[in-house]
This record gives sequence, C-alpha cells and structure tokens, in this order.
Amino acid sequence: MQTINMLPSLLELHLSSCELSGFPHYSSSFVNLTSLLVIDLSYNNFNSTLPNWLFNISTTLRDLYLNVARIKGPIPHVNLQSLGNLVNLDLSYNNIGREGIIELVNGLSFWCNNSLEELHLGHNGLGEVLYLSDNCISGPIPPWIVNMLRMKILDLSFNQINGTVPKSIGQFRELTEMCLDGNSWEGVIAEIHFSNLTKLGYFSLRLSTKKQYFHFHVRPEWIRPFSLKYVYISNYNVSFMFTGWLRTQKGLDIIVLKNVGISDTIPEWLWKLDIEFIDLSRNQLFGKLPNSLSFSSTTFLVDLSFNRLEGSIPLNIGDSSSLEVLRVSGNLLNGSITSSVSKLKGLEAIDLLNNNSSGDIPKNWNDLHQLDVIDMQLMFGDNNLIGELSSSLQNCIRLYSLDLGNNKFSDVMPKWIGERMSSLDQLRLRDNMLTGDIPEQLCWLSELLILDLALNKLSGSIPQCFGNLTALTSVTLLDIENDKACTSYSNRMELVVKGQVMEFKSILPIVNLIDLSSNNLWGQILEGIMNLSTLGTLNLS
Repeated sequence: MQTINMLPSLLELHLSSCELSGFPHYSSSFVNLTSLLVIDLSYNNFNSTLPNWLFNISTTLRDLYLNVARIKGPIPHVNLQSLGNLVNLDLSYNNIGREGIIELVNGLSFWCNNSLEELHLGHNGLGEVLYLSDNCISGPIPPWIVNMLRMKILDLSFNQINGTVPKSIGQFRELTEMCLDGNSWEGVIAEIHFSNLTKLGYFSLRLSTKKQYFHFHVRPEWIRPFSLKYVYISNYNVSFMFTGWLRTQKGLDIIVLKNVGISDTIPEWLWKLDIEFIDLSRNQLFGKLPNSLSFSSTTFLVDLSFNRLEGSIPLNIGDSSSLEVLRVSGNLLNGSITSSVSKLKGLEAIDLLNNNSSGDIPKNWNDLHQLDVIDMQLMFGDNNLIGELSSSLQNCIRLYSLDLGNNKFSDVMPKWIGERMSSLDQLRLRDNMLTGDIPEQLCWLSELLILDLALNKLSGSIPQCFGNLTALTSVTLLDIENDKACTSYSNRMELVVKGQVMEFKSILPIVNLIDLSSNNLWGQILEGIMNLSTLGTLNLS
C-alpha cells in the first residue's frame, strides 16, 4: 500500500482476487490517491471492517467494488458526501449484517448524490437480495433515493417500507426496471409516477396478500410513455380493465395481473399477442373461452384459474406447440376434455381442477413418453369425470403430481401407477369409486410424499411394503427462492388434515401424508409405517 500511495495520479486500482487480507490502518491525511476513479478490491479475504480512509480517498471516485471480500459490519461513521461522484457501489456478498446495512442506508439519507446509478448491498446475512431487496429497510422510502435522477434500476422489494410511493419517481428518465414488491404501500400509484419513464421495460408490484388501502389508478385513455416487456401486478386494487392498457404495449413478453379485481371479458386481441407468459388468475373475468384458440408460438404458460370463465377447453389447444403450463382451475368450464390436450408434447402441467368437466379422460396420451422434462403435473380433480383410468396415462412416465380426486372414476386400482410412474411424489385419487386391493407396486414409488386414496371402495389389507416408502423417512427442504420467483409455477392440492379440507400451495412440497380412510380395508396396522419418520398425517379410519 505504501508503494501504491506514491502514485497520486493513479486513475484505476484493480486488486480483485489477490488474496488480500486485512486493510492497512492509515489516517485519511496519509492516503495520497486523490485522482482515483475506480477501486476494485472484490474477491479478497479482508475479514475486517472497512477503514475510514477508504471513504475519503478521492472526491473523484466513480466506481467502488468491494463485493465478495469478507467485509464485516458495522460501516464506519464517515461523511459519505465525499463520495458525491460515485456511480457504482458494490458491497454485496459480505457479512455486514442488518445493523451495518441500515446504518449505511441512513447515512445515504444525508448524501445528496445525483450520480449514483447502481447500489448493490445484496447477500449481507439478510437472505435472498437484489440491489436493496430483502434488507429489512423500514419506514418511508429513504429520501436520498429520490435524488438519484440517473438511476437505471430501482429494486426495493421485500423490505418493510410503508407510506406512499413518491411522485418524484416519475422523473427517473433513465429507469429501465422498477420492482416494489413485498412492502406495505399506502395511497395510490398513478400516471404521474410514470410520467417520464420512457425507458421503463420492467415493472413489478406484488404482495403476498391483498391490500385494500393501496390502489393502482390510471385512466383507460392514458397514453403510456413506455413500452413494457414485463409487467407483474398482484394483490392490489387496479382501476383499469383491458381497454387500452395492454393493447398499447407491443413488446410485452410477460403479463401477470393476478388478484387485482379485473371484471371484464377477455378481448380477442389479447390471444393474438406474441407473448411468452400470461397470468390473469384470481380475478372476475367472465365470458366463454373461444371454441378455437391457438396461442403464439412463443407462449409457454397460460394461467386463467379462479375466474368465472365458461365453455370448454378449445378444441385445437393441441396446436399450441410451445405451451408447457395450462391452468384453468376454479372456473365454470363444462363439457368433455378435448383429446387435443394430449398433443401438447412440451406439456409440463395441466390444471383443470374445480370445474364442471365431464366425460372420460382423453385416451391418447401415447406421445408424451417422449417428453424431455423433469417434472409434469396432471390435475383433473374435482370435476365430473367418469369411466376407467385411461391406461395410456402410463406413458406419462415423468409425472410427479397426479390428481384425479373427487370425480366418478370406476375402475380397479391400477398397478401401472407404481410400475411406470417412478417420479411420482403426489398421488390424489380420493373420492372416486375405485375398487380392488391397494397394489404393492405403489411401494415402488421411492419419491412418494402424498398418497390420498380416501373415500373409495378399496378392500384387502395395507401392503406390508408401505414401510419402505423411503421419501417419508427424509426431510424435504422448502425452496423459498423459487416461491419468490415471479415466473415460477407452483402446484396446489386440497387435502384433509385433522378433519378439515385445506388447500396447500407454497408448502405443498413439505406436506407428507397417507390417507386411506373410508375404504373397506382390514388387518393390522403395519409396524413398518411407524418407521416413516417424517410422515405428518396418517389417516386409516
């Protein structure tokens, strides 16, 4: 450091990945690097707090990279205004801790900086983070943020921020991404918040539960200054219907307007958008699905679940070659399930739960054995389907979730489920008219966590090998990161636990259950079942 300090005209100092340990302890007056524009000390092993002199090293400093450097908190008490020309500050992937992050954010409140474009504080012992997300920031938006007029990305998601969204955000002319998820906003977000955001391409505003005291209000005739590629709004009250809002956004790839209170029919032009992902679930959409409907060649997910849509699955749905996920559960659909669905060779999940569909399950699933996917979900439960369990379903060898519960299937409990569906970890066939013995082949399902065969006409004894269901002897960890992902698809299932019907969604992967109740089973309770150490619910009544 003494050698470097003899270079007062040095403009850039790059010492990344040099196995440095410990900062030298100098007074600010000793350091003579007054011309520095860039300091990169990332990927080192300092294992100490930041020295005061680093924050006063140069008033011309533009970029300061200290990520992945084993830096500890707290942040030193310094006048951060000396870094008034800083454009990029990266302190991510250290161990500064909550107090240090809060201290830095509070310090920035006195730092009137119009040049800062990127501030990375992620992964400092506070969980999954991006920029300022997940950092336990509370209270109103810190005032220094509204002065960062050259900011390109604003991510305040998953903090504890409350109060209103400042109207001055609409002056961030360089802003391309704005993510305000998971806070406790109040008031209104309106046209003025977007007035000069001509470069905005990504906007996300979502909560885990609906807030009645925060509204998204724009006029139908408002001309948007931006062209979004991604919009995600959920669990907020919005004032618009479809008129003019989405139609003006020509470059949209992803639309999520979930549980936002839209009461409208789905316009014909929406189906013609060249879009990858569309989620309009949990609104009050009404009207009939068209008899003929073919999605764009880029569309891989469509979620229209929990609305008031009528009609039946379009007859030509199988022509949508790129479709991977189709969710229309919780609507008023009726009629038979078109055999066209079995032509969706990229299919990963189809969810028709809680409708009024009737007739047989399509019998031509013969092509799906070629699916090159890890997970596949088939959910036709809670309808009025009849007949036998189609043996062609055994070609869906990568199924991990099969839900045909609450229908009127009358068949002998098939052996091929255990023989062919080795990836299955959720099997729900409750409340049908299945007969025969419980096949021993179910014991071959080494991944099985949920087995619900209640309310059938099964007979005989419980197979001795049930104690060998190995997945019920190990702990399954919940993937919280996937739960926060905006475009992830999560399964759901209704199960009876402690005598109550409960819907499981986010925690479904860690629900371990065997329900064989209300059948004609006999014999002793197997000692082997007692070895299923992580089994949470066992119902043999």
